Amino acid sequence: MKILFWQNVPSIHQAPFMRVLADMCQQQFGTALVIICEEDIPEHRKNMGWEFPDYGAAEVIVQPSQEQRQKLLERNSGADCTHIFSGFDMTPRNNQTLRQALKLSCKTGVYLERPQSFPLLKKIIRQIKYRLYARRYKAIDYMFPVGNMAAEYYAACGFNPDHIFPFAYFVDAQAKAHAPTQANETFKFVYAGRNIPLKRIDLIIRALENLSAQSWTCDFVGLTQDAITQYNIAQNIHSKMTFHGILPNADTKALMAQCDALILPSRYDGWGAVVGEALLAGAKAIVSSEVGAKDLVQGAPSRGAIFKAQSAPDLQDKMLQALNGGPLTLQDRQAIQKWAARAIAPQTGAQYFLECLAHMQDPRSDKPPVPWLSADHELFKRNA
Repeated sequence: MKILFWQNVPSIHQAPFMRVLADMCQQQFGTALVIICEEDIPEHRKNMGWEFPDYGAAEVIVQPSQEQRQKLLERNSGADCTHIFSGFDMTPRNNQTLRQALKLSCKTGVYLERPQSFPLLKKIIRQIKYRLYARRYKAIDYMFPVGNMAAEYYAACGFNPDHIFPFAYFVDAQAKAHAPTQANETFKFVYAGRNIPLKRIDLIIRALENLSAQSWTCDFVGLTQDAITQYNIAQNIHSKMTFHGILPNADTKALMAQCDALILPSRYDGWGAVVGEALLAGAKAIVSSEVGAKDLVQGAPSRGAIFKAQSAPDLQDKMLQALNGGPLTLQDRQAIQKWAARAIAPQTGAQYFLECLAHMQDPRSDKPPVPWLSADHELFKRNA
């Protein structure tokens, strides 16, 4: 089997999964995983400290010429070849390559996030667009939507549900050297992300103000003190907050390992890789209902909670429940890490991906179970 991934830009979120998949392709099939990137890392990402991801043993091609594209298709056009594309309409040349691949004997697939559902007019236009895509690309063999909400969205648009396999972003485990040796005396929250309106940082501020009588601290990664002056935070609240600005990813993970709960209050997040990073670091996650990675905590209060998107009172309620439970014990952390290391590790993601490919080779077989879904998850129940 030969697998080719056609990406628009290099993906640091998919790199751990790709590295493991590259090794599995070598071991199981004796072939190299091929990753084709339409562009290099964008300048605005480089300014944020992003570096070209480590894809391990994979063969990586950046900014391929039209001649290279044609040769890749010609050499990998058989039924034992699978071409996976990052979405339908991200770049014209990748779209053209996808349409060409659909005419060959090879298998084709896409992995993509759920589109934003606002404003209303854009939501309606996107629904129409993807309904048209469901007809135009009905010959696609695999759909890998990131998160169960995305899977349901594309099924509702008319894509064949038998070809839809919920997917995720898989991150490397946190180094054990950063693990605390005892429970925190004070409950520690952490936010890690960009300082943009979409992330709804204001919800955290409002909830913390109403929890001022409780014992807590909160670290903010990606924010500086100057960025939150607009909130006029009282001194007794401000003194419990620490603003780190932008940190290297390794430092962010180390900080998560010292905290009790990550908060991700986004109005929308296709996935939210920081949720997986927090769980692998042994922390809980309190996430918005519009975050794709809510799948990782749904039906599992030991790993966190889901609050109604854009509701400060509901976020406050979930944070208060966490505070009332007290700081995580070492046993709590170990249990969260053990689950995450099994369910959302890159090795698990790569094995699940190959099982999905094998299932479509023999559709009479059962669909592979989604490793990170709780037995209480709606999708798990429907497939049971």
